[in-house]
Amino acid sequence: MSWGFEVLGNLTTSIVNLAGNVSLHGIEGFFSVPELTSWRVTPDNPVRYTGSLDVERCAALHNEILWHGWNKSGGRPEDFPGVNWYEQYRDDGAGDSRKRFSAPLAAFLDKALSTSNVAHSFFYHLSGLNAPSYMWDNHEWYQDDPDKYRYLTLYLAHSMASHPDGLVYDQREHKAIMQMSIHDRDVAMNGRQEWLPLEVILTGWLDMLDVGKVQAVPDDVEWQPWIMVPYSQKQLDATVAAFDRLVDAIESRMPNYQGPSVAESQHVLSASEEVLFQPVLSVDDVEAAGIKPGFAHSFLTKAKRPGFRYIAPGLAIPTPETLKLQPFADIKRPRDSWLPEDEEMPDEPYPLLIFSSSENYETWRDPPRHPKFPDSDRPFSYPYHQLPSFSAGLYFSPTHGGPFDFEDGVKLVLPEPIGAFGYARKADGSRFGENIADATALGGYGRRGGTFSDLFQLGYNPYAEMHDVQLEQVLDAWCGLVESGEWMIGEDGVEDTIQKFKDADTRSKWNKYVVPIKW
Repeated sequence: MSWGFEVLGNLTTSIVNLAGNVSLHGIEGFFSVPELTSWRVTPDNPVRYTGSLDVERCAALHNEILWHGWNKSGGRPEDFPGVNWYEQYRDDGAGDSRKRFSAPLAAFLDKALSTSNVAHSFFYHLSGLNAPSYMWDNHEWYQDDPDKYRYLTLYLAHSMASHPDGLVYDQREHKAIMQMSIHDRDVAMNGRQEWLPLEVILTGWLDMLDVGKVQAVPDDVEWQPWIMVPYSQKQLDATVAAFDRLVDAIESRMPNYQGPSVAESQHVLSASEEVLFQPVLSVDDVEAAGIKPGFAHSFLTKAKRPGFRYIAPGLAIPTPETLKLQPFADIKRPRDSWLPEDEEMPDEPYPLLIFSSSENYETWRDPPRHPKFPDSDRPFSYPYHQLPSFSAGLYFSPTHGGPFDFEDGVKLVLPEPIGAFGYARKADGSRFGENIADATALGGYGRRGGTFSDLFQLGYNPYAEMHDVQLEQVLDAWCGLVESGEWMIGEDGVEDTIQKFKDADTRSKWNKYVVPIKW
């Protein structure tokens, strides 16, 4: 089965011409060039070819990313040092490598530009198109096969993970997948993991630029000129809008509900109307709960408070009192040995409960798969795995200032496991409890009676490093369940208990609980 994918980028005019070459016009001027067209993959502009590489489209998208980084970091159009791959690596055997490439890939490398002899990375995760002498270094395991050049590392990853690899390309199927590390190989090659057309991945990276998750800056940064922010204003706005859509869908189905919908009350307010808008929680309430500025703080103080209690089955909207009841607030990491004695341990974010259940997660129900690593399968890792019991519900995942932080990442923790029947799946198609690095017997899915916190998760990420699902996607999925009538609505909002989520592991309803794969 094909699992599909989600591309959120808008239809935009590319800065590349029909031949896939960069048009050296300033950002303000290139829209007037008549031969420009849109290359982004969207529902209205889908993948054009199956079984082959869309050379012009992929080259256009590649060159747009390269140009975006150059332009946004302060580079002048006339100084753009773009050369194609064969020119860049002419002294490293590029010409001799052509015979190892499929005809479409060879044509793509003719059109895809690089910033030769400039310390300018192609994208946040990737230094650029790989050198011919390194393309097959991490694929020696395939060298005895008659088609030994089938797999190659097309884009080289930065050293963000141990033993970095990059974007791997399959010349037979003309699809690609990200392997930040060579240790991701077992997952990517398990025979079940879906690879994506190159134009879909390139569009996903452009979407990260559109929403500001990845940004090109003129400053001297580690992966010049790119940075990745924990969240952007556009991401926050989109999440608030998703919450408002969900609230509106619920309120419009409540019996005898007479109040304004979120969409109506979120219009530009006059002074007399302003009293209608009340956030989920006030700034004072959020700060009284010890929540510091960041995505969670902004979301709770900008989204409109609903006129009901339950946002999902058994999950309640927070109140000033319940927000203070954070199970992990008092759990601290031990002092780092390298920290100077006169410095205090910095406060780190902990799993933050936002939509709580009256039922609890109990660790005795969730024995570790690996006794030597008791936190490996728990909803939250060290040191939070030590808590024997805590409220089930939707949590913001903790971030630690790393290179792949997603402050809008969330995790739904259930009081009982689901997945033992083998229907429940993540966005990548893997079953709950499956060992995705195991190429045999579907990784033994369903063992241990299911899992507690895999619902709505992405699984393996073909675009970038793995992370927890973003809140916006979960809210959109919940809105779909409301609008389709899967979730019933009553006077207190969504009816039923948290046990309703067990529908995710049934033959007829599992697909309603899967979010689209996204970066």
